[in-house]
Amino acid sequence: MILIHQLSDLRQVPADPRLRKGIEFALHAQASLAVGDHPIDGTDVYAKVMAPSTEPRERRFYETHRNYLDIHRVLEGGQFIEWLPRSAFPDLPYDREKDVIIYKDYPDGSLLRLGGTTMAIFWPEDAHRPLIMLDQPSKIKVCVVKVRVS
Repeated sequence: MILIHQLSDLRQVPADPRLRKGIEFALHAQASLAVGDHPIDGTDVYAKVMAPSTEPRERRFYETHRNYLDIHRVLEGGQFIEWLPRSAFPDLPYDREKDVIIYKDYPDGSLLRLGGTTMAIFWPEDAHRPLIMLDQPSKIKVCVVKVRVS
């Protein structure tokens, strides 16, 4: 997992061209971006803009992916995302169509606060639990850029 707070933080990101395209899109995404899917580079890099509500921590779940990494950026509002290494979880069934493993029983992880210019990159070995409320449930707008890694 990598946190990016400002452009100079990009030095810690590998120079993979697909990853760079995804980061550039996330960095320049505005709150006015329409909800839905946004192609960036075919199925190798694309963005999903969503307007969900945050929830109490105990109502959220961890997830991991195998074929894509996630770049999370909040466009409006704020949220916590909890992180743990995938190795903290048992092997569970993988949904190949959705590229996701959902974990409903979990230990406590590290809380990351996302909002403003802060973004987080989660590799397939990073379990993450998004949409945890800050003080109370609220509507937010998020951009999740998916970058193929396999």
